Order: sequence, then structure tokens, then C-alpha cells
Amino acid sequence: LRGDPGHDATALANELDTLLQTGLQLIEAHAERVALSKGGVELTVVGCEYAHTQVERVAACVGQALLVAQQIINLHRHEFIVPEHILLAFFSNENFRSAVERCADIEVMETDLTDVIMDMESVPEDMELTPEYSVQFKEMCNHAGQAAIGSGSDAIGIHHIVYGIFQLEDSQARHILESHLEVSIPDFLNALAAINEESGEPH
Repeated sequence: LRGDPGHDATALANELDTLLQTGLQLIEAHAERVALSKGGVELTVVGCEYAHTQVERVAACVGQALLVAQQIINLHRHEFIVPEHILLAFFSNENFRSAVERCADIEVMETDLTDVIMDMESVPEDMELTPEYSVQFKEMCNHAGQAAIGSGSDAIGIHHIVYGIFQLEDSQARHILESHLEVSIPDFLNALAAINEESGEPH
């Protein structure tokens, strides 16, 4: 990730918004990478086979999770995009699931998180659905971006987002993680980073 350490939550949220709004066009079944431009900044998303010569703003695994999160939001007609959406979407990622399985009861954690999502208020069918980022989502993105910059990573990966979740106050996503983990937070983040490294994902 290249940029000024002052790269704030709004800028990061805008980059993630580009991925969300572009929808399934971002990740084609047979495409290795998709490049797009927003505000003069090129964002590159690569497929599952990573091209290590590319400098990515948001890792493909995060982009894919954002697409899943968008589907969850649309399905339940939620007014706000919150950290709980992206956390639930991470359960569709093999590396994240492997890390959770090493450190917690994955089925119980996923069930409890799903219950939280189901309890969120929905926008009535007769009203237009225009989800907006919550304050916590933007704070999470800011922390994730700073973590990526601080670690010298080429991309914002899943473990950067998870780190961002752990920095939130009064967060249900953070509570779900902390209450189910059987190891310390640093140990869980290290396990996730190690699995990512083994698989070749950005770290």
C-alpha cells in the first residue's frame, strides 16, 4: 500500500465503495485482474492467482468479501454498511475459515454473527435501498489502512480489516470475535497472517 500515513477513513471508504458499487463486474470468473480508476488513483484487483508484481490498494480476497457483503446487505435490505457485514462475508474465505477453526468454534461464531445480522433493522420494500457506510465501518477502514501502511504491505488484506475491527469500541463484530476466540487477539492475527503468507495472499 503506497500512500501518506494521513490516508484517512473517507479516502479508504471511497476506495472500498468503488469495489462495492462496481459489483460482480470487478471479479470475472476467468479474469485475472481488473483495473479501474477513481479520482486519478488506480485500483487494481487481481484474481485468486496473485500477480506479485502488481501493487494493489485492496487485496482481491477483500474485494471478493465486499461483494459477498453487498449481497448480504441487499438480501436483508440494511440501511447501513457495518463491520458485521464484512466479518460475516469473511467466512466465505478459505484462509479466514482456517484461522478461525484453529482458534475458535467456527460454527458457533458464525451462527452468533448471523443472528446479529438477522436482528438488524431492514428498509421497507416500498422504500429505495441506498446503503451508507456507518461511522464504525469508516473507522475500521482507517485502522486497516494504517495497519497495512505500518506493516509495509502492498495491499489491505483480510487480517488488516480484522485488526481494524479489534480497534473499534462498542462493536458487535469485535465482541463476537473476542468472546469466541480461545487464543489472544495477537495470536489470532498472527495465525491469519501466517495462513495468508502460506497461500500467497498479501500480508
